[in-house]
Amino acid sequence: MATKLAKKAAEYAGELTGKVWNLVKSVFSSPKEQTTIELFQENPDEMQAMMVKALQEKLAADPALAQKLADLINRPGPDGKTTGAQIMNAGIAGIVDLRGANLSHAQGLDISGVKINDTATKPDKPVKKA
Repeated sequence: MATKLAKKAAEYAGELTGKVWNLVKSVFSSPKEQTTIELFQENPDEMQAMMVKALQEKLAADPALAQKLADLINRPGPDGKTTGAQIMNAGIAGIVDLRGANLSHAQGLDISGVKINDTATKPDKPVKKA
């Protein structure tokens, strides 16, 4: 059962990723924009900032495109539910979705959280030692 569920989830994620990428590529139509896509595909880590900026400009200029992309990303999954998360400017990120989980008899369970550079818990001024 778990293997079938994992396979179904992987297929859904792959299909959704493909649809999102195809939509993004479809709006980069000029020769210069096609070069942007090619450079990003060849060197995604190095070209990520450029691609993000170009896509942000496209979405700002075309609210209908932004809505279409949002609808595609946020549509319900195969189970009729949807989850969403937005992580921005994170070096390390993790998401645990335990919706519907029953942990009452769980054993050996480890759910962890990491905070890096959490300014909310840092004092404004250094603490002076007496």
